Amino acid sequence: MQLYSSDDKKKSLELSVSDAEGAIADAEEGLATVRDELAALEASIKDLDKSVASATETRQEEHTEFTKLMASDSAAKELLGLAKNRLNKFYNRALYKEAPNRQLSSEDQIVVNLGGTAPPTAPPGGIAGTGVTAMSQLSAAPPPPPETFKAYSKKGEESTGVIAMIDLLIKDLAKEMTEAKTQEDDAQSDYQKAMGDAAAKRAQDSQTLADKTGVKADLEARIQSHTETKRSTAKELMATEEYISSLHAECDWLVKYYDVRKEARAAEVASLNNAKAVLSGADYSLVQVSSSTCPSTSIECGMQKDAAGDTVFIKRDLPTPDECVNVASELPADGKFKICGPGTFSFSRMSCDRHDYKAVKIEQPADQFTASDCKEYALADFYQLHGAEHGYIGSAMYSCTATAR
Repeated sequence: MQLYSSDDKKKSLELSVSDAEGAIADAEEGLATVRDELAALEASIKDLDKSVASATETRQEEHTEFTKLMASDSAAKELLGLAKNRLNKFYNRALYKEAPNRQLSSEDQIVVNLGGTAPPTAPPGGIAGTGVTAMSQLSAAPPPPPETFKAYSKKGEESTGVIAMIDLLIKDLAKEMTEAKTQEDDAQSDYQKAMGDAAAKRAQDSQTLADKTGVKADLEARIQSHTETKRSTAKELMATEEYISSLHAECDWLVKYYDVRKEARAAEVASLNNAKAVLSGADYSLVQVSSSTCPSTSIECGMQKDAAGDTVFIKRDLPTPDECVNVASELPADGKFKICGPGTFSFSRMSCDRHDYKAVKIEQPADQFTASDCKEYALADFYQLHGAEHGYIGSAMYSCTATAR
């Protein structure tokens, strides 16, 4: 009953170990996939950050160029406006615009109201005293004007053409500034949209990265848990197998030595009955009791064959243990013999006085042989006993342990 229940437990534990191994394999496969996905996400985020940095740097460079262009074009328009106004002062007085009155500070106004004199006006700076400073910061001062051959004289048509050319230049500058402003607005709008998309994608990838990291940690925990389960189950399975092995050893020993133990028990019962009879007054002094010194050892000789060609074994009586017996028997070349039970046998072609010369020794240990364990031997296996045409045994002896069963 214990053997059956232990076998059932062994099968259950083997199934548990197999399930744990399958779970570990699945978790390791999933972990490898998650690791690849995490590596891909990290690379994607890194590439996205690089593209954002590159786009930002490009946008800054474009904005810097736009700022410089607007500053230079504004300064040019202002300078051309001043030149046009100066020409109108001489050639078209009706279109000339006077400079705005000077605005005094509150302190200077009080001084003037009290009859004082206003502080002198600071000379205009910038390009050629026009007050335009934007382009003066971008380039060096222009060279002096070329020398003329004669004094300036009014020429209406020529002045009108110059003013028209200045208007055309101002119009071109205004157009260029408008186009630049439109391009700047479009570029800024595209940049902001790209930055918004990049921020949304980075946030999504970061969230996915966090989720995948959690899945990775969960898979690693599952692998560790299944590994511990497999280890503990394997230990329990090993203990169960050892227990089953011990049960088999005990049962096999009982089955193997059943006949010997039965014979020993019968002899013990007979001895107890005899002792009981002696105590009751029976007299066994004249009764001849036949007993064998080695009850578990026997020998059978197979020197003949039946009609089918099979060896016929005949049981022989054993001599007294440890005493050499002269046999002097010629045996067929294909003769065989069978030894049952434990014991040590010695055969020689010589007589007992020279028995040890080239003697053949056959040993069947008591821990490996019982009365029911028999082993066949052939004369042909022993060159000491086997001749060209027949075998020969001159003497023989044996020994055994009397208590061996």
